[in-house]
Amino acid sequence: MSAVFVHLQLEARLNLQRWSIEQNLLRMWLWQTVRKQTFSVP
Repeated sequence: MSAVFVHLQLEARLNLQRWSIEQNLLRMWLWQTVRKQTFSVP
């Protein structure tokens, strides 16, 4: 029981890390596209 709980905790933590990394990448990509659009406007 406790081993399964620890495994689930580790998996949840890994998923959370992966989700935050994806969020950061998405934010960087959005920021770059917005900057490109605003700077390309004459």
